[in-house]
Amino acid sequence: MTHEKNQLALLHALFREARALRQQGKVQAFDKIKQRIDQLIDEDDARTRKHLELLGDHEGLLLMKGREARLPLGTTSRLERAYRAPPPTDVGLRKGWKNSIVSLAFQRQRRPPQKPPQRRRRRRRK
Repeated sequence: MTHEKNQLALLHALFREARALRQQGKVQAFDKIKQRIDQLIDEDDARTRKHLELLGDHEGLLLMKGREARLPLGTTSRLERAYRAPPPTDVGLRKGWKNSIVSLAFQRQRRPPQKPPQRRRRRRRK
């Protein structure tokens, strides 16, 4: 825990230093600090990934994968759960969930065309 607090404090200090250097217009120094920040973050991600693998935390690994892909939080894990889930056992889906989804799509396409709403004609006042 102490290591994590020190890493976080170091990152905050580097962010403050990088912001000050950028405001002063020192681009090369800013780039060096930015590379160091990226290196620390990559090292922390590698440690976290290894720790999650040792724990067998599949959800945590999926959250990391989604963060690396810059997806909204939980997107990857929701997709993975949906992919691994057994097919639904709803009474309306007895033919099998894939066939039912396809047949529902075809039913929507086969609807008879709807008549456009008729406009009421206004009576002319005499």
